[in-house]
Amino acid sequence: MKILLITSEYGRESGGLSYGCFKYSNLLIDLGHKIVVASSVDSAFINNSTNDFNIFSSHIRILEGGYKKELNKHLFFKAHLAETFEELKTESFDLVVSFGAGENGFFASELSARFNAPLLLLLRGSEINLSISDMELRQKNYIALSRASAVIGLSNELILNSKEIYYDPRIKYMVIPIPIQSPQKLDINLSSDKVVLGCGAHHINEKKGIANLITAIAELKNSTSATINLEVVGKIDSDLLKRYNNLINDLGLKQQVNLLGELTRNEFLKRMRTWDLYIQTSFGEGFSNSVAEYISLGKAFLLSKTGFIAEALSENFQSIILDSFSPKNISKKIHQLLNNKNPELYYQNAFDAIISKTNEEDIREKWDEVLAGIKGIHTKKIESSNMLSIVFHDISIEENSNIDVPLKSFESFVESVSQKGYLLCSSSNYFKSHNKSNLIVCTFDDGYENLHKYALPILNKYSFTATVFICVENIGCTNKWNFKDTKIRKHLTEMQLQDLKNSGWEIGSHGLTHNSLLKLTDKELQNEIYDSKKQLESIFGQIESYAYPYGDFNEYIKMKVAENYNTAYSLTKGGTLIGVDNHQIRRYFLSEFNLLLEQ
Repeated sequence: MKILLITSEYGRESGGLSYGCFKYSNLLIDLGHKIVVASSVDSAFINNSTNDFNIFSSHIRILEGGYKKELNKHLFFKAHLAETFEELKTESFDLVVSFGAGENGFFASELSARFNAPLLLLLRGSEINLSISDMELRQKNYIALSRASAVIGLSNELILNSKEIYYDPRIKYMVIPIPIQSPQKLDINLSSDKVVLGCGAHHINEKKGIANLITAIAELKNSTSATINLEVVGKIDSDLLKRYNNLINDLGLKQQVNLLGELTRNEFLKRMRTWDLYIQTSFGEGFSNSVAEYISLGKAFLLSKTGFIAEALSENFQSIILDSFSPKNISKKIHQLLNNKNPELYYQNAFDAIISKTNEEDIREKWDEVLAGIKGIHTKKIESSNMLSIVFHDISIEENSNIDVPLKSFESFVESVSQKGYLLCSSSNYFKSHNKSNLIVCTFDDGYENLHKYALPILNKYSFTATVFICVENIGCTNKWNFKDTKIRKHLTEMQLQDLKNSGWEIGSHGLTHNSLLKLTDKELQNEIYDSKKQLESIFGQIESYAYPYGDFNEYIKMKVAENYNTAYSLTKGGTLIGVDNHQIRRYFLSEFNLLLEQ
């Protein structure tokens, strides 16, 4: 593929985002792709110290000042966007990749629209994590996420936060970390009378929690006999540097805290080798390059509970994960590490856990899979402004009946859906999605146990979901209620249903007993509609969807269901217009749907 890579920082010699983008660009080249790199910001932010390829960046000059102080950045964005497109418009790109979200992702999303190419959004850290309170940043992320075909994050935290901003089941979400080299030997030294702590980044600021870390050194000064020194590497803005120095002086730490300023990459790596403990106190991390490099040296570290490395260790290695950002807690954790009786074994096990999840070959394969998947993104779709939904009951190995669909037929259907560019999803995910153009609502009535055995792994293979409509009184029982069915079937247990829910499926109501609602008194109708919802919610949480048993309903029943559920599904009756037929959604059977897919 020919890929347009958008970044705000790039360089072999720098750290953080710059070096991360440099390594990623080389990964793309190694995988056989051609790339063009363009800057989303002023050229001053690009450290183009490599001759591998040219980077297009702007040389437009727009001075600050005037009646509207923020006008210059909006003028620059518009002018730079136009200039970039004009410079590259003769190129044909298969993909636009944004290295980071926020302003960078917004810029990349505008270019992807102009080049009519899919957008791959890479989440790196604070630009997503800080969107919880920065509304301007959140809006830019919303636009970029809504235009993305795939969102790849450095941690689960970033993926979850991005879904809070914008969620669409059509989008592929995935965590792919940065590879870490396995340490050749351990170099753990935490028991001496003098311990040097270190931390660093290309640009140090309060996102890294430095004020809390400095204060923690003062706490340690009063609680341990060992001499604890702290070295901080990275560029610090002048106003913040003044405040850090004031804090250091106020706490009497001039001899213990050393702000080293900006170092070259080689100088930084050399300095890290002199530290005994790397400490990361970031408030919102994705994947720290400097921590990864420190791990490859086989040295001890302590991390705040954010980012991929912390996620990989949080379950079994609590001693090296900070569960609070407070200086008191930081000092307590450091004190505990200094008194660990066997730190070598503990860290060796931690290194093994991290390396197993950051193997370079596995990561290359994941990227190959993601990029190959994006190639087919513009597949022809069924032209329809109406909602498409399908109904199944049970999946069997061979049998074909009005209830059973053979396993091979189901597998073939799901594969065909995927190849044609569609996604199967639950009713809940469908209605939460902003773009429904290639979504198909997949539903299963009655809730038989073969859904857990056969349907779940098949749908998981394609990251698809579904809604299963269950009768409360049939959970974990057999189908003795269905006298027309000659086959003994087991219904899903509560535990199996929870497995489906944990895999992204939606649990919907099919009533209490599977009785036709047309044959019930008002009291019985109330029980089937309202009580089933209440009982299911006590087990599985919010229940939004209902399926009429046998597809039977009338206007009165539909009104009662609408009082309790957001959506309701029929069989052959009803319609497919969103907003009009939300409580009488007509579903297609497999034979009908296969005809649609052949169009």
